[in-house]
Amino acid sequence: MSTSKSTELIPLINSTQPDLLIIDLQMPWLTGDEVVRELKTAQQHRHLPIIMMPASGKGQRVASGWGADAFLAKPFDLVDLYPLVEKVM
Repeated sequence: MSTSKSTELIPLINSTQPDLLIIDLQMPWLTGDEVVRELKTAQQHRHLPIIMMPASGKGQRVASGWGADAFLAKPFDLVDLYPLVEKVM
């Protein structure tokens, strides 16, 4: 999906029905908080576990404010990601 626009993310999620979404806060076109807000207000996706990865610690407020299930500031180590995945799943 590297060449896709963030505006194509929600239709992609609708068609693939992922078990988990790991999303950045800063994306072109739609930001991560806009995607999370849209997903968490949609009946079919409101229980989709979402981990948001903003580049700064202040992004934690944004992540939790829009319904992300967990937050992990970048840069991070994979050993920090695994417990979060287990927690939200």
